[in-house]
Amino acid sequence: MANYATLADCTDDPLIPVQQIHLDRANLYVETILRNRGINPGEITSSRPILTDLAVYQALRLAAISQITSGGNDDQQSRKASEYGKLVKEQTEMVTRAALGLVDLEDPASAGSGIWGSIALERD
Repeated sequence: MANYATLADCTDDPLIPVQQIHLDRANLYVETILRNRGINPGEITSSRPILTDLAVYQALRLAAISQITSGGNDDQQSRKASEYGKLVKEQTEMVTRAALGLVDLEDPASAGSGIWGSIALERD
């Protein structure tokens, strides 16, 4: 499994301490998103901010959720988990081959998912 973010990347919110387990699960989430979109994680050879942000948001979301069950200010943590969940969803929707710079200019099919096409319908 690749590391798309590190604990040093997860310092935006001092009220939500991210642990390695949250980060590991977030990195696995990013890898799953890539595979579900037909992108081999091995194709990504350098850091991509879109993937780093996605991993950070997911790690912060998981850390906020874990704090809800451990007591404290549940309303605030629930709101933060919800806010990070929205950011995760928005960031996930932006993950494409083109956004990751994996488009082969000589192969137009590499830009899309390859699901578009046309078929002729005839009646008997």
